[in-house]
Amino acid sequence: MRPADRSASSAWPATSPGRGQTGTRWPKASGTRAFCWSSGTDCDLTGVAEVTRAAATVAGTALGASRAGFGGLDATGEHVTIEPDWTAPGQASIAGLHRFADYGDFHHDFMRGEPLVVHDVATDPRTASFVRALQEIDLAAFVDTPLRERGRTVALFFVHDRVPRTWTAQELEFMRAVADRVEVGVARLRAEERQRLLNHELSHRMKNLFSMVQAVVTQTLRGATDVDDAREVLSRRLIALGKAHDILLGGVAERASLAAVVREGIGVLEGASQRVRVDGPEIEVGAKAALSLALMLHEMTINAVKYGALSVPDGQVDLSRSVSAPDTGPALRFTWRERGGPPVEPPARKGFGTRLIERGLIGQVGGVLSLDYAPTGVTCAVEAPLRNFQDEG
Repeated sequence: MRPADRSASSAWPATSPGRGQTGTRWPKASGTRAFCWSSGTDCDLTGVAEVTRAAATVAGTALGASRAGFGGLDATGEHVTIEPDWTAPGQASIAGLHRFADYGDFHHDFMRGEPLVVHDVATDPRTASFVRALQEIDLAAFVDTPLRERGRTVALFFVHDRVPRTWTAQELEFMRAVADRVEVGVARLRAEERQRLLNHELSHRMKNLFSMVQAVVTQTLRGATDVDDAREVLSRRLIALGKAHDILLGGVAERASLAAVVREGIGVLEGASQRVRVDGPEIEVGAKAALSLALMLHEMTINAVKYGALSVPDGQVDLSRSVSAPDTGPALRFTWRERGGPPVEPPARKGFGTRLIERGLIGQVGGVLSLDYAPTGVTCAVEAPLRNFQDEG
């Protein structure tokens, strides 16, 4: 996070102000962590909560305040969740969810990145009408320093006092330095956590991918009667699998857009997707379901192009998806319905596509498969709990 409209420094000032002091002094906060923060190092602080609590301890003690801490804003900017804060003896914590509008008329300027400095809540026009609510949390003077990221206020650092107080320029500079220091430490910790998550996710996805490749190769070769045909079929199937995996890599988590999975699954042959009418709500699905679903749609499209509705000029496919709400929870239903193609005859044996649906998609999402080989066109329906489709395991 970046401070608003100023040149940030990650170092502490050489001195910090104390309440009622004309000179300067180092913070009196005790403990190794407070020392680490006052000396400009992170020492053994390994979590965001530890960093913010240590900084609040240093600032609150150094300023002789009654309370200090950090809070994160929600997406609307209307609410703030205060993390475990530092409090002086006898002072109550305000950790938890709060609404800005309950404590004053200052939200607009603060969201623009302007520090909120109130010397006396009873006389400041922004808070005078909210004195009762402020008194309930034993607050008479405060400073809220905004923390910004990509031009938006996303968090705040606050210092409270239970009695009216004139905040000096030196104190305000010290608070800004504390906020800057925390931004550096938190950014580093979050970057490390993101890297750990990415490494874990990559390893997990590769295992899923290798497992799927092994199943595709095994099933393809098991029913092969000609090496050249098997090579061509296997190549197409692996390409479809690769495209589905590309969709997953484009996301920030192990999920993929259902519309994107469908688009790649039915777009395996030029022109085929133009005669497939797709309808249904946008949903995200988990990695395993996305890979299996893309392969299923690939097989359905290939079969329709070779033998079904897409093998003739006027044939079409309706691919619909819907979410219902049975007693057991939301369920997702896929229906592939062909029409306008040559007369359909039930197959003599199960092909790769049927086995893929039964053992792959159905096995993973715990659903029900319905296949109807009516003379007017094949209909394939898959229904399973939505939570199973979205499972990232």
